[in-house]
Amino acid sequence: MSDRLAKAVATAAVMHRGQLYGENLYVAHLAAVVFNLNRFGFLQLRLKDGLFDALEIAGWLHDVVEDTPMTLDLEEVTRATSDNPVFYVQYAHARISSVL
Repeated sequence: MSDRLAKAVATAAVMHRGQLYGENLYVAHLAAVVFNLNRFGFLQLRLKDGLFDALEIAGWLHDVVEDTPMTLDLEEVTRATSDNPVFYVQYAHARISSVL
């Protein structure tokens, strides 16, 4: 696990501490998102396309801003570039939604 990924998982766990997703801890939902990214082949793209851990990081952090007090730089996360994990998770979500 890269340092970036470890930091993302830790950040998600801390920011969602005490929150539930249904009857489960919120982190279970985040793990399910990452599981589905892997299940549909999106995490395998990371090595082929040089994404490395960007999609997995985005999977862990995708609800931090809307469901916790954390804020972010909107200009930074709306950039459609290869170093922006949000761009890839939006792409993955659109692809997964088209399959389901």
